[in-house]
Amino acid sequence: MKNTFYFLCLIVSFAITGCETEQKKTTENDSAMNYVAYGDESLTANEAINAEEAMEDWSALSVGDSTQMKVKTTINEVCQQKGCWVTLDLGNGESAKVKFKDYGFFVPKDVSGRTAVVNGWAYREEVSVDELKHHLEDAGKPQDEIDAITEPEIRYTFVADGVLIEGEES
Repeated sequence: MKNTFYFLCLIVSFAITGCETEQKKTTENDSAMNYVAYGDESLTANEAINAEEAMEDWSALSVGDSTQMKVKTTINEVCQQKGCWVTLDLGNGESAKVKFKDYGFFVPKDVSGRTAVVNGWAYREEVSVDELKHHLEDAGKPQDEIDAITEPEIRYTFVADGVLIEGEES
């Protein structure tokens, strides 16, 4: 009897360990689109605003101000070192750099062009020359493009606590 109990405990612990994952496949009511969650696994696409609506709120912010939002748009670019940031298309040639809260999760490096829903805090900030150069290095840009950065930039940024990315296969 004692051996049966230990055997059951062993099986349960393997089952629990085998089920732990940083991503969760989910189907949302949002056009029955298939998403994989990163970060906050309770995130849904419901009530996400589009890029144009986000820009209305974002552009009204002063440098240093922030607002909470959930945005659905296209991923333009992904950090090719770790997947530790993405840029989002905000329309009209604008984009936003998205970092992940507490560096707590990453996304796959091959998700450019996919639709994403990001949830968190949107900011307008001044980005230093050093940080701008670092981001270009992470993106694998040529050295002459990196060296051309000489001035800080006012930028739309986002700290996401969760991201949904469409169309991934597990």
